[in-house]
Amino acid sequence: MKSFFTDGKKKIFAAGTALLLLVACVFLVIKTGLNTLPFGFAADDNANLALQRGVRATCDSMETEELSADKAVDGDGETLSSRWSSENNWEDASHFIELEFPEEISVSFVVLKWERTNVTAYRLEGSLDGENWQVLEAFEKAPASRKQEIPLAEAVTVRFLRLSTSEVSKEEEDYSNLYQNVSLYEFEVYADKPAAYLVKAPELVTKENNDRYMEMPEAPEGYRITWLGADYEQVIGAEGEVYETIQEKEVEVGFWVEPEDSGRGAGKDADDGREISFTIRVPAADDSPVNAQELPEAPEGTAGGNEKPEVIPAIAEWAGGDGDFVPGADARIVVQEEELRQTAELFAAQYREIMGQEISVFSGTAEDVRPGDFSLAYTTKDGLGEEGYFCEITDKCVITGTHRQGIYWGTVTALQILKGQEGKLPQGRIRDYPKYPVRGFGIDVARRPVSMAMLYRIVENMSWYKMNDLNVHLNDNVILSTSG
Repeated sequence: MKSFFTDGKKKIFAAGTALLLLVACVFLVIKTGLNTLPFGFAADDNANLALQRGVRATCDSMETEELSADKAVDGDGETLSSRWSSENNWEDASHFIELEFPEEISVSFVVLKWERTNVTAYRLEGSLDGENWQVLEAFEKAPASRKQEIPLAEAVTVRFLRLSTSEVSKEEEDYSNLYQNVSLYEFEVYADKPAAYLVKAPELVTKENNDRYMEMPEAPEGYRITWLGADYEQVIGAEGEVYETIQEKEVEVGFWVEPEDSGRGAGKDADDGREISFTIRVPAADDSPVNAQELPEAPEGTAGGNEKPEVIPAIAEWAGGDGDFVPGADARIVVQEEELRQTAELFAAQYREIMGQEISVFSGTAEDVRPGDFSLAYTTKDGLGEEGYFCEITDKCVITGTHRQGIYWGTVTALQILKGQEGKLPQGRIRDYPKYPVRGFGIDVARRPVSMAMLYRIVENMSWYKMNDLNVHLNDNVILSTSG
């Protein structure tokens, strides 16, 4: 009987010891941020290396003990309680979260899943020894989205990877002024970047007739690319054509990359597709017919090229000449199409108000435009869109566009310059267009009524700044036809 109890106690002791060791191991993993998946284990060909066994996550600080660094490498990118959050330090935004891998790894792609996009200056750094660090990528503005993908230009070999922050937004709009924490759901690390990031930036090509176009980039093997468009469609059109610009412009172009066997067809709804963008430099078209008319050269020994005049919104493209255009005492507005007469009459009325002198509207042709005159006419040049215009300022001011709205905006630009530069226009060329199709203002007249005269005044003021959309909120009542 004694032997039985002795053996039983030994078994109970052994079981208790094993349980204690298990609890201790679990505590160690949680406390140190060690992952338990075998290093080198991959559920697919490009697994998240941060989830593999032996990866240690550390940080400079924690908002609470529960929001520790290991929570950023647990594979949970959605649960609020499963994230790393730094201390809420109003004095110092310098924080870091660091991953230590059990052996050297090759990294090409990192994904940061932010809880809040309030960090405005931060770096991704790599190291082989944890002491000497190399900046892999640096950022000077907040992430564009909560899921930030960072493709590295070249694969790097590291054993340590660190995200370091130095500035946090203090804006009141998103309550960043209250929460100075740096908060990250997941810190994902990959050896290979997605196929979309293997696509090279498109190139501009000039044809034999001097027309320019953007050449579609080559798709990786097994993938297809769809052109999405450019942020400045007045520079690079819907078919990739490059218009006759007069100033160098930076244009962001977008593409959709998806597997050929996705079965969804080209388009942004494909589950396994990815949108990518490039910023490309579009030089001025040297041989553009827009540049054909020579401006007066600067006198010998002086620097030519008038500075771009300041207007609101700013002129999109400007090529400066030398000298000024001063409207004559008998200046006219020459209308080359009768459809533009109403636009010319409005221009004349605003001109009289600003300049304090008369100006007449005259129907004529390009040959009738005299020095000191203004001219409004249509053009067949492509790329301006409904609200774009050209303006040639020499000893006369010629405003052209493909639509009446654009020509009117050209008169507003001329009026703003005349008002700001004491009745003169710097000689040069303008190719102008809006970046955003809708530029609006809203007013709630239900809660604070205003007169119709006030609304008209608002519209006039909006027109001065080339705004094109007025939203008038009338009431919040729901009136049903069945209410009697």
